[in-house]
Amino acid sequence: MEDPNVEVRLKAAWALANVTDALVLGRNLQGEGDIPEDLLIRIGNVAHRASIDNDRVRSNGVRALGNLIRYLSSSVLSKNEFRAMVQTSIETLIKCASVGSNMKVRWNACYALGNAFHNNDVIDAFRSSCVGVFGSLSVLAKECKNFKVRINAAAVIAVPSDRIAYGESKQLASICENLLGGLENIQASMDFVEYQHRDNLVDQLCSTILHLVGILVISDVEAVEKVFVPFRQTLNLYLNRCILSNRAENKSVELIEGHKRAMFHISNLKVEHSTDDCVEPFFDKLLSYFTIDSVTD
Repeated sequence: MEDPNVEVRLKAAWALANVTDALVLGRNLQGEGDIPEDLLIRIGNVAHRASIDNDRVRSNGVRALGNLIRYLSSSVLSKNEFRAMVQTSIETLIKCASVGSNMKVRWNACYALGNAFHNNDVIDAFRSSCVGVFGSLSVLAKECKNFKVRINAAAVIAVPSDRIAYGESKQLASICENLLGGLENIQASMDFVEYQHRDNLVDQLCSTILHLVGILVISDVEAVEKVFVPFRQTLNLYLNRCILSNRAENKSVELIEGHKRAMFHISNLKVEHSTDDCVEPFFDKLLSYFTIDSVTD
């Protein structure tokens, strides 16, 4: 990766990304491997250099970083050298995702972050950093002109299954607000080139919103419901289109199941807290926002 010829560095970064793909695949199939820790550090350092190199090199550099972070075990993440490397890598990835004119680098960086956050140990070890990353990604999902970047940013937000990954109620509410804003501004921010990705963006934003609603805890309900109020018509419009078109075309089972899980989760929370008159109206409003017209099972 130190060769002055960019073509050589490009091929080296591509090879490194493929090697880290194999590491992740091997761990998924066989569990934690026995790669020497000093070699993992060297891979991380080289991947980091590639991720801040020429744009053609960076796409593979960020891919390698995401793979490496996903590969690391909890025992390794407890060590200062690895913690520093992962912290720097996360900061680099969110910068690559958020800034720059090369959209391939940006959506690859988003994808790499999603890859990294499939490692639950990373979310546990870097919780405060992850909360900030999800906030930044939600802004990206709302404001980026490139729809593929927005799709990938929204998809990363839906990776964690644990509510605690999203911080306090006000932080989760802010993430939801940005995603809802992303739905509302789709028409205004769309140019002809992005039109082919419009439906996928709508599906992903709706899917991510449903994911977040499906993991709410009681302390979140009031704050989250309030941010939905200005967007309730937009949400209902797009959600109806998504669910009904996906049912009709048998396209996205995941989106339909996500809607069922969210409705079931809110209904259950309402039953569990039925004696609390203060929160019951918020449950009713949330359920009304996610009610789909003419749905038959």
